[in-house]
Amino acid sequence: MRITITILFLQFFLNAKAQSKEYISFISDWESTYSKLPEFNGFDLYVDANFFGIIGDFFGDNINDHVFYIIDSTNKVKLALIDKGIKQKVYILGLHDDPFDIDDYKWAEIIKKVNRGEVLWSNFTDDFRKLSEVPESEKIYLNYDALYLHAAESCGRGFVYWKSGKFHWLQQE
Repeated sequence: MRITITILFLQFFLNAKAQSKEYISFISDWESTYSKLPEFNGFDLYVDANFFGIIGDFFGDNINDHVFYIIDSTNKVKLALIDKGIKQKVYILGLHDDPFDIDDYKWAEIIKKVNRGEVLWSNFTDDFRKLSEVPESEKIYLNYDALYLHAAESCGRGFVYWKSGKFHWLQQE
């Protein structure tokens, strides 16, 4: 029993330490680089979220990109994606041209990376359905990472992914 508790404590401690390193890394990147980019003029890094940032290949070029929250002067949270490819590009979801008509991403308390190769699919049409009930034509397979956004206390969630030069949303209920 004592060994189990010790192991659980060590796992928690190591996980918290890894998360704090990630947090410090994103704070450092924000202060040294990103906050100086003209696209982020008028924004601050949003640190009140349950995630500090995500690193992954979200644009399919085998280069790790950065995703994190920023907040504007009206207290609305935006989702920033830095395409670290050959020519670095900044995307900010939540602005007037948001592809999903969302102006505040604060609702998405949980954001996770979906690893390349995992199946993306909508589990809701007229009724809930399992992956085995989804036709192959509706399944999305990516050779790069995607994002999973979720409101912790509701059914609202979905996948955000880049395909054919633009962002797409796939609803989950």
